[in-house]
Amino acid sequence: MDSKDFPEFKSISDFEVAHKEAPNNPGIYLLRTKGGTIFSRIVGKTDILYIGSTENLKKRFYSYNHPGPSQYTNKKVKNFVVDLGHKAEFLWKEETDPERARITEHELISRYQRDHHE
Repeated sequence: MDSKDFPEFKSISDFEVAHKEAPNNPGIYLLRTKGGTIFSRIVGKTDILYIGSTENLKKRFYSYNHPGPSQYTNKKVKNFVVDLGHKAEFLWKEETDPERARITEHELISRYQRDHHE
């Protein structure tokens, strides 16, 4: 599984300004290597670094770039992207409602785990 499997997802290539382009709607998103650079996993290869869902894509992307003191995951993702030299980008797709986004996220994570054994 890699991001080429999701041609309907929109790409925001500048991690630090993604929140300016994203809508204020629920959605599913992927964090991938910039340009879709493939890397090895336990099984297979991918360019996907993270799979998530949110009630508001704009706010979610903003929170990754401006994490609060108690937002451990946001800090971790931000540090990871900085460690990569900002060679990461978001892919996203709007959903009709937050519950649909959560269901889609769960399906994608399950597929990722099945395909890559991690």
